[in-house]
Amino acid sequence: MNDYFRMRTEFSRASSAKQAEYMDRFVRRGYGTSHWVMEQGDTETIASVRESEDATEVITKCSRRVEKSEHTWRGRYRIARAGESWEIVSIETECFVCDGTGTFSGSDCEVCKGKGWSSD
Repeated sequence: MNDYFRMRTEFSRASSAKQAEYMDRFVRRGYGTSHWVMEQGDTETIASVRESEDATEVITKCSRRVEKSEHTWRGRYRIARAGESWEIVSIETECFVCDGTGTFSGSDCEVCKGKGWSSD
């Protein structure tokens, strides 16, 4: 997974042809997402890994420096076996409205529908 994060950062800063090569290598065909672009200075590290028989969940900690402050959030990757390797089958980010709690102002968050995670 660490190789994945390192390569994603490098390729997202490169040309669209290089990014297409990277997507083909790590992501299940047909899965599209807006979570691919890492900007210069962004970081993402693995916080936890939870394995099951058929899939693995990887939680990451992401950060971006904005002016004089640092914005942090979590990412959630679901990966599955693909022969001798693995592929990403979904990516979600911590909901920016409820900060991943699933609730806002005493009721279910309308953005993430109470899940605490958003896929786009």
